[in-house]
Amino acid sequence: MDWELVSTGFEPDGALRDINIRNTTIADWQAVINVLTTHVPGLEYRMAGEAVDPPTDISRLFRRQTSDVGFELHVPMGMTTLNCHFFTEDEVEFDLDPREMKPEFFATLVDFFRLLGEATTKPVLLTMENMPEAVIMRFEPATGMVEYVGPAFD
Repeated sequence: MDWELVSTGFEPDGALRDINIRNTTIADWQAVINVLTTHVPGLEYRMAGEAVDPPTDISRLFRRQTSDVGFELHVPMGMTTLNCHFFTEDEVEFDLDPREMKPEFFATLVDFFRLLGEATTKPVLLTMENMPEAVIMRFEPATGMVEYVGPAFD
């Protein structure tokens, strides 16, 4: 898969893109944290905007009250950063600003999909922001491949 094929999925339109894994468990979240900690340098965890240590008990993040201060994970990728806000236990989600995605970082994004998918053995999807049905590309664990699905909308 090359950049020219998928680049239309990253054309800026005012919306972010979501990278997500659906139907997850605490074990899946822990697998994501473990694989990123092992393979991605420069991870940054933040609470209320301040740098903090990685969580030792990921399940505690999902027992917070809605009024609690937000916990975030920032994953550097080239000139951009993927952001995870730990919204819900049953879906791992990172957001990506398409304005910051460049052809030279695309291979790193594909590797990121593989890391997450192999760690959880679940599909990893790139969709339009808050539009889970608008899939642009996906990692399929059965094949081990990241595949272009097509433009989210024609």
